[in-house]
Amino acid sequence: MEEIKKLYVLEWYGPYDSIEGIWYDNGTEECSIYLITGKEKYERGEEHIKYVGITKRDPAKRLNDRDHQEKQQKIAYKKYWVGRFSRISNKNSRANAELIETLFIHFLYIEGRRLINDKKLKKIPDCPLTVLNRWYLKKQDSHRVNKPRRLSELPDVLLFDGMEYWGADKLKFLNYEE
Repeated sequence: MEEIKKLYVLEWYGPYDSIEGIWYDNGTEECSIYLITGKEKYERGEEHIKYVGITKRDPAKRLNDRDHQEKQQKIAYKKYWVGRFSRISNKNSRANAELIETLFIHFLYIEGRRLINDKKLKKIPDCPLTVLNRWYLKKQDSHRVNKPRRLSELPDVLLFDGMEYWGADKLKFLNYEE
């Protein structure tokens, strides 16, 4: 196992029922990573992550592009999630977003999920890294107590050591004042 070279903290907001919901929510224009959850029309079972994407622009603008709209037609029961790099980590660059997108797509594929965007399956992240996912309620800066089921296959902490994936879930609030 190699030493972890990079650590990222992502702050996720959602779910949004529509692209317009993202458009009118203040602060989402800073987000450079997004997820679409749902399921394809023929799929049975619960909704899950179907698309992982990145953008340099406001995610609502990217999701409204014609080519993206065509991809989204395959997904039923859509919910949108937008993520940004934590201000503390200050790592909002295209290269870092590409690395996270590659990590998530590759990991979700290994977990048995069929994604609509699978272009990045042929390569794995080029260095050991860890991603900490923090889930927030939309239009608020308050943490979610429980992550929604449709996001259950993406761990709260995901570590790639260069060969294998490690994950930890169910980060919980510890209140020592009580």
